Amino acid sequence: MASLLKQMRLDNVFDADPKRSPRRFTIVVPSNAAWEEARRGFGKQYNTLIEGKFPNYGKAILERHFRISERAKTFEELVEISRTSPRRIVEFIASNLEFTEQGEFDAGLNAYKDFFVTWHKDDHIPNNNDDRRSEIQAKVIRPNVECTNGILHIVDKVFIDEAPPWTVGSAPKIGSSSTTFIFTALIYALNLI
Repeated sequence: MASLLKQMRLDNVFDADPKRSPRRFTIVVPSNAAWEEARRGFGKQYNTLIEGKFPNYGKAILERHFRISERAKTFEELVEISRTSPRRIVEFIASNLEFTEQGEFDAGLNAYKDFFVTWHKDDHIPNNNDDRRSEIQAKVIRPNVECTNGILHIVDKVFIDEAPPWTVGSAPKIGSSSTTFIFTALIYALNLI
């Protein structure tokens, strides 16, 4: 992911010190294999992301994976937020994600559980009769990777779809100083993996 950020020419914005801010990050980080799968499955979108012709596109794709709060959230906390939310979602910067766990509970250990993060496109939570193509479900490969400025959850999918780049990220949701801080957190997090 760090090399992707360099290719997108976003590596020059990593100049803030995350230790000075009280904000913490919860980041759903796609694995290298997930980025490779995105390159194969969404070739046009991936190439647009790398070429940088639509700068807000790359920023919006990355913001789908970020949450900023006063305290970073463990996967178990995110599952609980999803369970108790009427819409079953957790708000991230540019997406709403659903966090679930499946499997047996054995003596308080998570060893027999599978964790999932689901991105519901267009903020639509499908019911049993809806088309499941309106969502992307990622399996969590490694939850709760603690960093100095947050917690990472490594997943096997990138939250990218077929949407034309000019329709994604056209209205930034956060200011430039926040964007710099987000990318700073990501680069520090990637160096810890």
